[in-house]
Amino acid sequence: MKISFHGVRGFIPVPGARTLCYGGNTLSFGVETENGSLVGIDAGTGLSTWSRALMARADMRGSGKFNLIITHTGYEHVQGFSFFIPALVGGNTVNIYQHNDINIADVLESQVAAEFSPMQTLSNFGSDIKFFSYKSDEIIQIDELSIVLQTFPCGNSKSTAVKIQDKNSTAVFLTQVTHNTESIKKIIDFSSGADILIHDSFSGGDITNSSRDFSNDGQQAVEVASAAGVSKLILTRYHHSLDDKNLEDILKRCIDSPSNKNPELCIELSREGNIILI
Repeated sequence: MKISFHGVRGFIPVPGARTLCYGGNTLSFGVETENGSLVGIDAGTGLSTWSRALMARADMRGSGKFNLIITHTGYEHVQGFSFFIPALVGGNTVNIYQHNDINIADVLESQVAAEFSPMQTLSNFGSDIKFFSYKSDEIIQIDELSIVLQTFPCGNSKSTAVKIQDKNSTAVFLTQVTHNTESIKKIIDFSSGADILIHDSFSGGDITNSSRDFSNDGQQAVEVASAAGVSKLILTRYHHSLDDKNLEDILKRCIDSPSNKNPELCIELSREGNIILI
């Protein structure tokens, strides 16, 4: 499978010179199969950016199918959907998958309310938008991909972890989570043996305080990746106040972290425009 990165920020988009290297769009990732089937993970502003490139595909101009999984109802996970061009094109189909613990349909509908969107309602989108809900033990089959969703605590809400497998490899996405003792054990089990884990790097705290201590960012991700025996950990969902140099400092601390018990673990930063084949 091919994994692509289109948005890597949490909270709000932060374009500009300070974020040129790793990117300033909010969360959006892509998975593409050998046959060209598409799965999007999250619908931040990166989804809108990605959609412009997707329109180069002939099928996205009126006969395409796009599959989307939204992992959390926070704004950085949904704010780009109303500007997702293939969803506006008649003849296209957009399948949106959600864990049945989380209601994405109502959240997306609220983003296009008449008070602040010219679309006014999802029913005005040109494509056929369909919602599908799944339990933790159910498998979503898309082309050669087998996908499992599982929810974990995230503050007072829940977040969905996504495991995607094909015949050769396994990728796990955990884009927003607040780990506790119980949940970290469960996500280790969920991620066990994955080739790649894309994990929230934000350690919590006051999101408005740009002077807070970021030294713990990424440390829980390292703990999970090390214990789960994954081959590669990619950090994502960066605080909006962090510039490229700050992110590289976080990466260094994660590489040197005492939580890493696996000397073979490769740790990287997610970067907009990056593509990984696994």
